[in-house]
Amino acid sequence: MAKTEEVIKLIRRLRKECPWDRKRKLKDLVNSFIEESYELLAALEDGDREKISEEIGDLLFLGLMAVVIAEEEIKIDPNQLYRDLIEKYVRRHPHVFGDAELKNGSDVLRYWERHKKRPFSDIPKVLPALVRARLIQERASRFGFDWEDVTGPIEKVKEEVAELTRSDDSSREVEFGDLLFSLVNVARFLKIDPETALAKTCDKFQRRFQRVIERAGPDADLEEMDRIWEDLKDE
Repeated sequence: MAKTEEVIKLIRRLRKECPWDRKRKLKDLVNSFIEESYELLAALEDGDREKISEEIGDLLFLGLMAVVIAEEEIKIDPNQLYRDLIEKYVRRHPHVFGDAELKNGSDVLRYWERHKKRPFSDIPKVLPALVRARLIQERASRFGFDWEDVTGPIEKVKEEVAELTRSDDSSREVEFGDLLFSLVNVARFLKIDPETALAKTCDKFQRRFQRVIERAGPDADLEEMDRIWEDLKDE
């Protein structure tokens, strides 16, 4: 706790003496939170302990800076914030602080969701769409609204492909969105994070296409580039 107070003291000094930190508003922190979250994700994927520790520290710093700025900007009482935080998580864990019997993680998640009147209210619309789709599907599943196994969403993907093929300009965007939503459902059943999977595919395409350009030369046509692409797939 003492170290946390030291960080808060540091932030308060920066807010007074650093022109950059002094002008920051709560909304200015949003992009920083997103960037630092992705940097932590990259560090976790690399398994770099020092980098993981550094990125967790950066997120902690941003969280505490948000508390300080909120106190100044919208008059939030930090002590009340901490009390509300503790009460919220005590309330969410009746199996720890009360008499409820929740035997595993799935039981805990179902308990949380069943006690929400609006199951999607805390899923921000500003999230990347693939992340938001996965969270929405997970919430619906905890209410019992789900396929029995992966066969269901796979068949739904086939259905959505057929509907997209038949669509016209007025409905194509909607049908494509339905297809993406169904693909996220398949990923969920296969325990694949769709955002991570797509990011890795983007990286793979980028690396391979860079090699195509290096081999093909400036005057290569589509047929030549396609041939090199197929050759690289076999390497």
